[in-house]
Amino acid sequence: MQQRLPCCLSANAQGEQTGTSPSTSLPPCPANPCAGSCPSLPCLFPGLWHWERGWLGWISALPQAVECPVHFDPWREAWQRQPVLCPSWERALQHPLLPFQGGSVQVRMRLLLWAACSRLLPRGAGLCCPKPAVTAMVTASHHSLRPPALLATSSSAASAPAGFLQALVPRSRSPSCWSSQFNVPPSALLVARPVGVCSMMRLPLQESAEGLDVAFVGVPLDTGTSNRPGARYNGSTGAAPFDSLRVADIGDVNVNLYNLPDSCRLIRESYQEIVASGCVPLTLGGDHTITYPILQALAAKHGPLGLVHVDAHTDTGDAALGERIYHGSPFRRCVEEGLLDRGRVVQIGIRGSSYDPDPHKYSREQGFRVVPVEECWMKSLEPLMREVRAQMGDKPMYISFDIDGLDPAYAPGTGTPEIAGLTPAQALEIIRGCKGLNIVGCDLVEVAPMYDVSGNTALLGANLLFEMLCVLPGVKTL
Repeated sequence: MQQRLPCCLSANAQGEQTGTSPSTSLPPCPANPCAGSCPSLPCLFPGLWHWERGWLGWISALPQAVECPVHFDPWREAWQRQPVLCPSWERALQHPLLPFQGGSVQVRMRLLLWAACSRLLPRGAGLCCPKPAVTAMVTASHHSLRPPALLATSSSAASAPAGFLQALVPRSRSPSCWSSQFNVPPSALLVARPVGVCSMMRLPLQESAEGLDVAFVGVPLDTGTSNRPGARYNGSTGAAPFDSLRVADIGDVNVNLYNLPDSCRLIRESYQEIVASGCVPLTLGGDHTITYPILQALAAKHGPLGLVHVDAHTDTGDAALGERIYHGSPFRRCVEEGLLDRGRVVQIGIRGSSYDPDPHKYSREQGFRVVPVEECWMKSLEPLMREVRAQMGDKPMYISFDIDGLDPAYAPGTGTPEIAGLTPAQALEIIRGCKGLNIVGCDLVEVAPMYDVSGNTALLGANLLFEMLCVLPGVKTL
């Protein structure tokens, strides 16, 4: 490109050369059979016909010349920054050898730039790059791959409510990602699903929760489990969470796999920072030990919390092998420290064998409502959730969902499976039944995908987290 552009610009009537300035360092154009002669327009501007040959050198300079924000629109960035990359670009567009002037060539170049820049996504758009340091929140752009001319053809009527995503398909309630000012996952209609960094819901990655309303947080700790480890490897309501809240994946909390109490300290300190930023954490565990330090951080800000706890086990044990911190004891520790509003705690789906003849005694003594799985069999849980909503009131509450609350026919990938559990439909009824409550955090724990070769447990867990996101305060509905 650096070789071709000065050549073609020197062909004007005065013989003036108006190529790129010496301060603009661009890679040379690939070899071209018409080098040196420039007899025709295709030789002068090979990219207008074969962008993959003539323009790759120029395009490859974009990642170095463009300082990519968290939300990167490659077409917009390339088009806006072309004078920086090539100061003579506007003059080149008006060159007398070009048969089409002004807007027409710009339209051609927009499409070319869009196509070429889409190849930069893995490096420039934050989809396949290391986590960027967050210096500024960019609210106007997102992972969009269509140029504005094409976007206009896909948006719905202007009478649609402002601030909502517009449907891609007629009569579809599925939102598109053209009008949101929040972080919107890239559409699979435009970006192949395997492309990019494996973030939660393909959301942008951030180093911290600063500037976010909601953050997905990973806590890869399973050293508190008493049976099979592996949870550290976790990976229709009309709700529009990505058009209502700023959501991102902020990565994993650091833990000490050789010291469980120290891991709890690290988790608590990390969540104190998250909570201080005003962000609601949605946590991917990890075993159920992690809920204890998370509630420590949340209760320090909000006071004693209500709790909707879905599990096969009450997790109110006292000690195991002499240790008081493990995945069977988090809620006893929380009671002892006054982290829970005991009159607003509901435990749903409880079942399984026990070392104690009355394993639910402690929970009942504390005032918890214990709902054994037998009370859930073969019925809708909507009536139960109406009672739960009345019990929780408008005070802060937390949702803790152990995947073993579900029957292992649906979620075998967990460390402590128990037969005859809840169904996925009942899980949705529980989570959706929490809509309207003052939710200050949620977690999904004990997912251990290596015990499920089908991958269904991880898929189910991810969908349950999405459902939790959809019922958070402030989420609008279409």
